[in-house]
Amino acid sequence: MSDHTFEDAYARVRGRHDDRSWFALSPREITDSIYQEIRAIDRERLTQATMGFSPMALAAE
Repeated sequence: MSDHTFEDAYARVRGRHDDRSWFALSPREITDSIYQEIRAIDRERLTQATMGFSPMALAAE
């Protein structure tokens, strides 16, 4: 099984913007937003793992 963390993060970030606002973002803004979303996904996974759900690998691993 492969890790889809980046794809999930991209989809979440892209879903927050309509086409006009998405294309108005700089590459740096997009990168920063995706990075922050990856961190949020990692936190969610860590929280689930500590609450007794099946553990998943973190993106940083």
